[in-house]
Amino acid sequence: MENPFKSEPFISIWAKHFGHEKDILSFSCFSDLRFLKTKFLPIYINAGSTNTKGVDYTIVGGGLGNKVFLVYDVPDNDCISPPTVTGLKIIKTQQYPGFLIDLTKFSGFDDFLVKQFSKKTRYKFKTNKKRLESCFSIQHKMHSNAIDKKEYDALFSCFKKLLLKRFDNKKISNNNLDSKEWEFYKELGYQLILKNEAGLFVTYNGKTPIALSLLCFAGQRAIDVIRVFDIDFAKFRLGSISLNALVEWCFNHQMNHLDFSKGLFDYKERWSNQQYHFDYHIIYNPKKIISITLAAFVKNYFDLKQFLRKKEVNTYFHKLTHKFRIGHLRSEKKTDFKLIYVDNAEKVDHLLPIDLDKGYDFLKKPIYDLLYNKQKPIGHAQVYRSPEQQNHYYLRLDFHQ
Repeated sequence: MENPFKSEPFISIWAKHFGHEKDILSFSCFSDLRFLKTKFLPIYINAGSTNTKGVDYTIVGGGLGNKVFLVYDVPDNDCISPPTVTGLKIIKTQQYPGFLIDLTKFSGFDDFLVKQFSKKTRYKFKTNKKRLESCFSIQHKMHSNAIDKKEYDALFSCFKKLLLKRFDNKKISNNNLDSKEWEFYKELGYQLILKNEAGLFVTYNGKTPIALSLLCFAGQRAIDVIRVFDIDFAKFRLGSISLNALVEWCFNHQMNHLDFSKGLFDYKERWSNQQYHFDYHIIYNPKKIISITLAAFVKNYFDLKQFLRKKEVNTYFHKLTHKFRIGHLRSEKKTDFKLIYVDNAEKVDHLLPIDLDKGYDFLKKPIYDLLYNKQKPIGHAQVYRSPEQQNHYYLRLDFHQ
């Protein structure tokens, strides 16, 4: 199984965005990894760094001299072949949990649902899906192999807006939204989709994307890279519905694994049936004092980061950087308004009709929440504003349409 994060397209695109115009180096002792030298010390990091979703490697010889090699994100599960070492030493420092669904454990999608979730949870899935589809025009589509560049750019633009809105709501920063990192994934996704090595799984409301997942493919393994859903649809549990559809797609297309990769999130724990860890590997020459010293320094540095992570210092850091992040164009919010539900046509005679898509995005979530309870299509909703009372809005559902 070829690892997509060691492929030539991945390495060249990563080098373009993160290589700092340095040479990407090959070493005879590594048969399948390439490296970038750090600025001051003889420490070499694997090309791809922390932007991969897991790499494996093989050592075929020694001869490191004083060099130290740092390989990020090596999964410890049995899906990755362990490295063979000749005359060198490896220090491992555990960093992030990883999660995946081993689909081979189930006879099909229905069997997965029965074995993975309780009867009550399955009932909620069914109810929320039914209500979402009764209120909106929902369809799911995997874009892979071929996609028009203009359409891809439009989808990725929507992707970023939804991700920004999602993390703005959580009041924490997200590394994927850094301009350099986002442009990297945008370019990478398109190039790999053309090679059928990636896919963009989209849930649409009509023609509007409301949930997106960027995936890489490694044989019969789908690797979830970035995912998001429109929080305006949170009442319907859109995140679970879109993930449900993705898992079903994986079964229908003979995938053996859906890998959520690194990072601890509630949904990963609920949906996965296998947990593993990502380690950082520090490879050094035990006969060279400089190599030994540098290796110990690197290990202590990452052990400290992991200790702070367990103390949730990183959470506080992301909350702080959210407040000061330069270039974060936060989604516009409006909290000083009143939404009033009316059930009589005569009560709206003096009101002015409005289009939700023309500057009234802040009304969508409360309206969608009400649609969930009323179980009526969005086409039945008529929204108005008061000509006299500023920030007073009215919703009427036309039950006779």
